Amino acid sequence: MKLVALAAPSVFQAATGGRLEGLECVRMRLGAPDASGRPAPQPIPGSEFVLRCDTVIVSIGQTPDVATLGERLGLDATKSGTLSADPVTLETAVPGVFVGGDCVTGPDVVVTAMLAGKKAAISIDRWLNGQDLRAGRELEGPYHTQYVVDTAGWQTQRQVPVPAREPVWRARSFDEVDIGYTEEQAVAEARRCLSCGLCSDCHMCAEACEAGAIDFGMREEYREVKVGAVVLAPGFEPFQAAALPRYGYGRSPNVITALEFERILSASGPYSGHVQRPGDHREPKRIAFIQCVGS
Repeated sequence: MKLVALAAPSVFQAATGGRLEGLECVRMRLGAPDASGRPAPQPIPGSEFVLRCDTVIVSIGQTPDVATLGERLGLDATKSGTLSADPVTLETAVPGVFVGGDCVTGPDVVVTAMLAGKKAAISIDRWLNGQDLRAGRELEGPYHTQYVVDTAGWQTQRQVPVPAREPVWRARSFDEVDIGYTEEQAVAEARRCLSCGLCSDCHMCAEACEAGAIDFGMREEYREVKVGAVVLAPGFEPFQAAALPRYGYGRSPNVITALEFERILSASGPYSGHVQRPGDHREPKRIAFIQCVGS
């Protein structure tokens, strides 16, 4: 594949019988910035050239005729030139009219449009049967959470490349091209993980939680609880235990921080809530706590 940059198509060329045989283009150069601040391309006189081809796929930007639809159907439009619809049901201000795809989200990927089609189909089925369009659909989005990963103090580690067979060897057999990691390479690649814990809303954590402690149907509620004492646990900055090598953190696998121990005790932790030594995964007989390190 060859990418021709700064060129604009101008004329389709047809052979005898009307069959396509080429696409005439003209080369462009970047001129002065336009109203958006970007350099505006300008044609170069005498730079026309022909790309020989028998098929042309036209893939250009398109915008919905929101004004026409709004006038005919009474649909509301947004300031960005898209149609306004309920983010869950995709119903417009006109009852029984549902919209989705790029005319709602603006330019987006095909998968998003497919999801809108599925959501609209559910809404249309419920509307025709006189059912509640929103009941039980709270988890369908939209999701506006932006995850920010704090990489302060972490040194960038390059990805460990997957070993592959040499091209000469590939031509001689049908063996797998990618050989796969060795144990050392797999461990090195896994250590690049920052354990960000970004949620992708797959809900598999609820399936895996043996204690059944995860309920995605829960919503915010206020309760008044009568207590005799209140323990405040404000936020804090994690202490870098490796800064004090005399305690053995980072050298001995069984020396862990309070946060790591809390993670071990968690039902969703690495040992499903069972206390085990990270070094050999056996139950410890004695545990020593060193308090106020770094304070």
